[in-house]
Formats: sequence, C-alpha cells, structure tokens
Amino acid sequence: MRARNCARNDSWGQWFYNNLNGDTGPVTLETWQQQYRALLATIASKLDARARAAAAAAPPASPAQVLLLAMTLPPLGEDLTDAVNAQVDAYNAALTQVVLDFAKEQKALLAKHSQPAAASGSAATAARPPAVVLDVKLVDISSECKAAIAKNQAARQAAGKWKPVVWPTPFFKAGCKIMGCQMTRDWWGLSYNAQSDAAGSAVITPDGIHINERGGDLVVGLLAAHLVKPLAAAPPPLQK
Repeated sequence: MRARNCARNDSWGQWFYNNLNGDTGPVTLETWQQQYRALLATIASKLDARARAAAAAAPPASPAQVLLLAMTLPPLGEDLTDAVNAQVDAYNAALTQVVLDFAKEQKALLAKHSQPAAASGSAATAARPPAVVLDVKLVDISSECKAAIAKNQAARQAAGKWKPVVWPTPFFKAGCKIMGCQMTRDWWGLSYNAQSDAAGSAVITPDGIHINERGGDLVVGLLAAHLVKPLAAAPPPLQK
C-alpha cells in the first residue's frame, strides 16, 4: 500500500503509513523483497534461539520442524484489471519467489543436519545443529480471492449493469471508507457481507481494502488445510 501511495504521490497516505509502521526507507519492489527475506530469516533465527534456550540442558540431536505459513496478498478492490492490482500481482510474484527460495534453503538445512554425525563431514557442525528448521508453506490467498471475485462479477454482469468496488485514492478517502464500513457494522449491525452485497462485491468490503466475512472464511479454510489434521477413519464395525 505504501508503494502505491508513493506511485500516486499521495503524501498523506505516505505519512499515515510511516506514522503507523515506521519509515523503512525507499519503496521499491527490490527493497520490499529484501525486507521480506530478512523478516523470514529473523523469524527462523528467533525461533531457533528460543528452542536452544528451552533445551539448554539437553540439546536436540536433530532440528525440530516448525510450520510457517506465508500468505499472498488479496486484491485491492475488485477491479482485477485496475493498475493497483497489477502492482499487487507484481508484489505477489516477488513474495512467492522469496518464500519458495527460503523454503528450499530450509529443506536443505534440515537434510544436512538430519544425517548421522559421521556423514556430516564436520564434527563442529554436527555437534551444533540448528534447534529449529522452518517448514515453509505458501498459502495462495490471492488466487482464491480472484476466483471468488470473477465468479461474482460474471453473475452480476449477466444480471445487469454493475461496477466493481475499487480502491479509493488518495488515501484519506480510503480512511473515510474504512470508518464508514466500521460504523455501519458497529452502529447499525450491518455485517461486512451485507455491505459487500449491497455494493456488489464478493470478498472485499466497500472500503476496497479489507476482506469481509466470506473472505475471512476463505482464508480460514486455506489455513485449516495446513493446520488441522484430518480425522482418522472410523474403525469398521465388529462382526458378530
């Protein structure tokens, strides 16, 4: 979002982002990739340090795997042909490459330190394997949101004239839309789904930024596929 504000010379949006998140320097796709890669490395390092501290008396012989789910970004608004969503697509492509590369590195690290000490080739390395290696999975929220949006658009266009919800600019307009959606839900009890239905959108609220309850259910379903173990099949009935 900050990159989009800069591209449109939206100084108020840039100030708002920096005030909430801190100024992280120049906004380019390359610097964002570097920051995202550094974030993944920091997560791995901190989890490893915590695991080492917890098992100081009895260090593990091989690393434990910890699941890390990285999600792609949902669209901004539901006009998938808008320039802002072309930019979201570019960031998602970069995010995907960073995540897949990092996942490959973590798998190689696990394979290296899961081998017997004699086969490792280095006694020092074998004596101090990482306590934690990340099992990195990419959850493609973007594609699922786009599929829901495309299905909704096809149905509404067939029914008559309709325009998709778009991301409002400059950002102060988005701020007003956000507050409007929040107050409509809190004061009048109109759910985000109901507001989206009235605006003709599928998974994005009328503010053009946040997902509604349907979008939330979609995200939960995608995450649950990685987090919830399927129930074991019931045993066959005993034969009398």
